[in-house]
Amino acid sequence: MKRYGCLFFVFLFICVGNVFSQNTTYEVGGVGPGGGLVFAVEGPFVYEVSRILGEGTWAQAVNIAKNYRGGDFTDWYLPSRTELSLVYSSIVEGKQIPLGSVPFWTSSEAGMGTFGGGKQEPVAYWINFGKDSHFGNGYAMERRKTDVAAVRAIRMSTIRK
Repeated sequence: MKRYGCLFFVFLFICVGNVFSQNTTYEVGGVGPGGGLVFAVEGPFVYEVSRILGEGTWAQAVNIAKNYRGGDFTDWYLPSRTELSLVYSSIVEGKQIPLGSVPFWTSSEAGMGTFGGGKQEPVAYWINFGKDSHFGNGYAMERRKTDVAAVRAIRMSTIRK
């Protein structure tokens, strides 16, 4: 029995070692290590964006992104205005891959904004991925944090060479 147990562990070590030593190449528009769509590769870093995870207010969007577990990774987060703009320019414009014609929340806050009736409310940015709307084509807008928009998460991973 002990002999077969040792052989099993040797076999397991060889298999696991081969999986972790594989050289994987990632490119913009391909699938990332967490199952998302790769939107940037910079040296040993790969950046990926999730599918649409749902919709909600800004506070709900932060939690939805933070709680996403794509590829069993726990480091997903709501992208900043700059990061989500890069997703739009590299994937939607660069690769011509549609990601949904709706606005998506960013983590970037914009302080207070004045809306109907002159009322001051907390605002954050969303980016509209729609091509047909007046404020589409990757345009960032300040919106009340209580408004509802779609949610995508992003993450960065380091690739071993």
